[in-house]
Amino acid sequence: MVLLIDDERSIVRIVSMYFEMLGISWEVAENGAKGLEKVMEGKYSLVLMDVQMPVMDGLETARRIREREQTEKLPRLPIIGMTAFAFAGDRQRCIEAGMDDFIAKPFEPTDLKSKIFSFLGKSDGPSTL
Repeated sequence: MVLLIDDERSIVRIVSMYFEMLGISWEVAENGAKGLEKVMEGKYSLVLMDVQMPVMDGLETARRIREREQTEKLPRLPIIGMTAFAFAGDRQRCIEAGMDDFIAKPFEPTDLKSKIFSFLGKSDGPSTL
C-alpha cells in the first residue's frame, strides 16, 4: 500500500486516478503531521509526498520518518518527494532530508509509474498510462 501525502486536492485526485489504473492500493493524508501518524501504523510500502504543505512540510516529515526508523531499527520506507517548484537545489534538499527520489509537478504519468514501480519492485504494470 502507498501513502500519498498532499494538501492539494487536485493532485490527490489525479494521483489517485493513476493509482487506480495501475492497480495500486493507497491511502491519503492531507499534511505531513497526519502522514507521519499514518506511517506509524507501519502498513505502507512507499510514501509519495508533497514537499511544501501546511502544518508539517514534506522535508520535516521525511526527517522524522528517518529518525524513527533509526531509533526503532525499522527497515527503510521508500519516500518520493513531489514539488511544483523544481529548482536545481530541490532534489538535493529532498535527498538530504531523507527522501529516496524526487519528481517535479506536473509530471508525466509514465514517469510517476516508473518511479513507483522501481521502489515497489515491479518491472511493469498495466500499460494504461
